[in-house]
Amino acid sequence: MVDPDWDRDRRARGIADDSVTPPVVDRRIVMTTGSHHQQTYWVASRWGYELLQFPWEFHIAEKMWFPTEDAELREESDERYSGHWNSSCIHCHSVAPNPGFLEPGSTRIRSNTADVEFVIPGMGRASTDTLRPATAALYSEVAELGISCEACHGPAAAHVAHHRNPARRLISRLRDAPDPTIVNPRRLDHVRSSQICGRCHALKMPHQKEKLLRERDPFRPGDDLEDHYRVVGFDDPVHQEMSRQGSHLYWNDGSCRLGGREFLGQIASKCYTQGKMQCLSCHAMHDSDPNDQLTVEMRGDRACLQCHTGFTGSRLTQHTHHAGSSTGSRCYNCHMPHTSYALFTAIRIHRIKSPEVLPVRHAAQPNACNLCHLDKSLEWTNKRMARWYGRKPTQLDEEERELAAGVLWMLRGDAAQRAIAAWHTGWEPARQATGGSDWAVPLLARLLEDTYSAVRFIAWQNLKALPGYEELEYNFVGPKPRRSAAMESVIGDWRSGRTDIPSALPVTADGRLDFERLSDLWKRRDQRPVEIPE
Repeated sequence: MVDPDWDRDRRARGIADDSVTPPVVDRRIVMTTGSHHQQTYWVASRWGYELLQFPWEFHIAEKMWFPTEDAELREESDERYSGHWNSSCIHCHSVAPNPGFLEPGSTRIRSNTADVEFVIPGMGRASTDTLRPATAALYSEVAELGISCEACHGPAAAHVAHHRNPARRLISRLRDAPDPTIVNPRRLDHVRSSQICGRCHALKMPHQKEKLLRERDPFRPGDDLEDHYRVVGFDDPVHQEMSRQGSHLYWNDGSCRLGGREFLGQIASKCYTQGKMQCLSCHAMHDSDPNDQLTVEMRGDRACLQCHTGFTGSRLTQHTHHAGSSTGSRCYNCHMPHTSYALFTAIRIHRIKSPEVLPVRHAAQPNACNLCHLDKSLEWTNKRMARWYGRKPTQLDEEERELAAGVLWMLRGDAAQRAIAAWHTGWEPARQATGGSDWAVPLLARLLEDTYSAVRFIAWQNLKALPGYEELEYNFVGPKPRRSAAMESVIGDWRSGRTDIPSALPVTADGRLDFERLSDLWKRRDQRPVEIPE
């Protein structure tokens, strides 16, 4: 591999990576991160305690390698990306982390780290490129690697010592009383309980950033998170600055769209601010699917009906205007649509709110209705929202009134909208609502040439799921001419022998697919930079 220490130094000096011949070294993989969807690999720096990211990741389902810079939703760039575990991942992927930035040649904690910026997950953007062994040393420590018991229950030495006595263990089982030697998140109020999860599943800034890099994280389960951190909301100056730099963590209605930061959506929901909803209302760490940690009984409407008890039977269908057994009557499909993004996937957003029709503009969240009914226009939804719920119609332009929302999001939208809409073409409830996804083939084919590799990956995944395209030869990070050839091949196969054009797509006066109009939409797509840093 290219020497990661040399590469970091090159970036710090502003040297273009194509202007020099990089030194190649052998480094042992010493740690991995991720086991469900993607896996990241770490190698040791020559300076010892530092862990630097291997420049390739592995997609587990596809059994394929791809460059690290293509793992997130960001505009294509020739610059390589490299993570730094000690200042970034350590804070959430370990227990009781201490990055341990020390003065060189001593164990004395550095008094000045002003020349060094760091990326701390959920704490802001930065770079470790200016860190040099001549100015700093690293002696990182953790209580345990990975996310284990003490991450949620706090320090457990006293608990273990107390319960070594079998009589005490028996008494604890027989009585339903709090155990003073350990934190039980279920016995905390909904705010403190949720803040345990929010320590990692949020964007936040420590009140003492330099201290956090030099000492162990002071937060303990049961603490008030805001005693140690400022949670960064939509209007926070930190987020506003990140947005100006292209990192858009929120839709423009204030809903967080970054997967893994669900706490930011939860605390903006009335179920939390006016009710007592907490993470453990639906999730469990000990009795759930490891992929989403939802309990079995909370995979349906019961998740909402445990509080909103009246929405059953005829009242449910009167409210949803869908058959009671249909996916259109599932509470979370309307109030928690898949409009958050991470890991090449659309994820349920955790700001619980009613659907809202918004024009196709930069950072406008797609509405839940049209994410099922991709083949219907925004105006179609506008009229139903007005008739069913008395909503004031949204002002829409001519294309938004006439063309299918799925067409506009995939061809005219920004990168996040394109990714979310493309993912939904393979979502089973949307396939049922639109009569399958064959109508979307020309749109997905166009996205095979998108300038965002994550959008290309999602389009390829959903094309492969359609009959006739299972063996599609395509590499989402391959040479552009080959990607263009794949697009042309897919469109050619779709057009051959076709006598009907799905109603979701624009047609010419003589009834043929209006490729000219589709191309015009694509040329006018929102190309403002979008980055969703995971």
